[in-house]
Amino acid sequence: MTREPLLQVSQRDKVATRHWERERRDALYSYWKRKRGARAFPSRADIDPTEMPTLLPNIILVDVTSRTPPQFRFRLVGTAIVQLYGVDFTGRYLDEIETGGMQAIIRRGYEQTVSRAEPCFQEGEVRYQNRFQIHYLRAILPLGQNDRRVDMLLAGVFFCWPDVRHVPDL
Repeated sequence: MTREPLLQVSQRDKVATRHWERERRDALYSYWKRKRGARAFPSRADIDPTEMPTLLPNIILVDVTSRTPPQFRFRLVGTAIVQLYGVDFTGRYLDEIETGGMQAIIRRGYEQTVSRAEPCFQEGEVRYQNRFQIHYLRAILPLGQNDRRVDMLLAGVFFCWPDVRHVPDL
């Protein structure tokens, strides 16, 4: 007996979804660049959530709380991210949460953004509830009070969801 594939998503739908999520990630980056102006990066005070309401479900604000090694505490976690992980990790440190095997990749992006004081972009696949792969795009953008020290990160995580209507309950 052969099993049907869990998902049946056309290649055209995959490409269209990824294009749309790329546009959203790029919109966040463009917003960050506008707020930065001539500086190396904007401050938290420059970021106004009312100016990006469609991106808010995919936004994370992360405090950088110590320097060696850097520690990352989640100040705000968007509803789309909470929905994916099934838990709101606002107020918790990166080391305290289960990220489905993504912790090293997330930490590397956060550390790179802090050490270089410049944006980091990541793209890849994450296994969702051990059932299917979700393609993700992540922008990690530095924030700080001056051009020398990154004290917060503005991250956008955008998911290219498969059509879950075709996923049977296992």
